[in-house]
Amino acid sequence: MTGLPGVRAVTVRQPWAMLAADGVAPVLSLPHSTTWRGVLYVHAAANPDTAALNLPHVIEALNACDNLTRTDTEHLDWLTYGAVVAVGRLIDVHDPVAQPALFGEPGVCCEPWGAVRAPGGRRARHWVLADVFRLGYPVTAVGRPSLWTPDARLIRHVTEVLPTEVPA
Repeated sequence: MTGLPGVRAVTVRQPWAMLAADGVAPVLSLPHSTTWRGVLYVHAAANPDTAALNLPHVIEALNACDNLTRTDTEHLDWLTYGAVVAVGRLIDVHDPVAQPALFGEPGVCCEPWGAVRAPGGRRARHWVLADVFRLGYPVTAVGRPSLWTPDARLIRHVTEVLPTEVPA
């Protein structure tokens, strides 16, 4: 059975999926681009991005989530893997744009969440999200690299666990 035309999904590694689901990281730095825009499922990959734990803004954001402590954030085994964790809208995808130095070092657009390099070291594209809602509970699914189309079964299960405040 094929998916519905208006919904796509993207698989990202933790902790990025959780930070997007919580609305903390409105930009994902991914190694691929797309011209597609619309409803996007955020799928947590089966494996974490452990290098993210070296980034101060990630540690700060993780410590702010659910009253976690530094010892909780030293490992990523407490996060959800292999499941759709949030629904939002993909509103833009663009190349990182250098920003002039105002105070000290020059930067890049969408900082701190947008980076020049995606996890794994490849050149990043900034995927800008809006109206992101964490699901009532994660919906198990097998992810795929790049943008993918969820099947009707997955769409039905995700729709069943959307928070009640999501507009129809």
